[in-house]
Amino acid sequence: MTRTEGLNQFILDIPIPARQLVEERLELLEIQPNENLGQHFLIDDAAVDLLAHSVSPGNKVIEIGAGIGQLTEALAGNAVNVVAVEIDRRYEPVLSDISDRHPNLHIVYGDVLALKLQDFVVNEDGNRTQIIASIPYHITEPFMQRIAGLDIESATMVVGRKLTESIQAPTEDSPGFGKLTLLTQSFFDIDVLIELGRDSFLPPPRTESSIIQLSPKEGASSMRDSLLRRLFTTSRRSPLVGNCLKEGLTEFTESQNLGMRSKKEKNKIARRNT
Repeated sequence: MTRTEGLNQFILDIPIPARQLVEERLELLEIQPNENLGQHFLIDDAAVDLLAHSVSPGNKVIEIGAGIGQLTEALAGNAVNVVAVEIDRRYEPVLSDISDRHPNLHIVYGDVLALKLQDFVVNEDGNRTQIIASIPYHITEPFMQRIAGLDIESATMVVGRKLTESIQAPTEDSPGFGKLTLLTQSFFDIDVLIELGRDSFLPPPRTESSIIQLSPKEGASSMRDSLLRRLFTTSRRSPLVGNCLKEGLTEFTESQNLGMRSKKEKNKIARRNT
């Protein structure tokens, strides 16, 4: 059996357990996962199924970290369109075979932190964009900053257990409270979907994990949130803190005042702000 024939067999056959699928595809490609790139492939069938079925009917998906494609193929079967991002071109043979079978799948090779994710977010005909990500845990903070403020329905992510505890910290005095806590809580409502052990991945990571779902908040619920959102969204341009605070206060005041205005006045203010 040639390598191509082997790849087709494991892609075209009746679905097999995720562990077996990942092991056989890695063997056929003669690849060892690069742990320096955070490559720990999800092999828990219940978790893969959970992620695949977290897609709302008619929605588009941006998958971050396609890897060996065990989740990519399932997502392509559920979503209207899938943009799968992968940094490691060693997985191109198997990902190309999957995309040949699914015309609604587009593979993008590159570093997600260097991409303009907003270019892939398309919301039309009542359908939204969802992000599903399995990324190296050490780039979670810069990744969160890039998706903060995006017009998405949700971001469902595989993250380290300690990070999950950190972003849920209720107060500044809680263990693990930090910049990532402020960033996440300012922009998202957080829901932990499932806890995962180290044996849910191949190779096993050094820490236990969680799958979380982040749902964008419709707006700032407090003056504190408004100021923090303004600071985070402009921090890459190194703005003056004073200007950020002033803009945040103005935005919060206007959002509060909108509730007392007519629909025509609200639309006028929204156009002005844009």
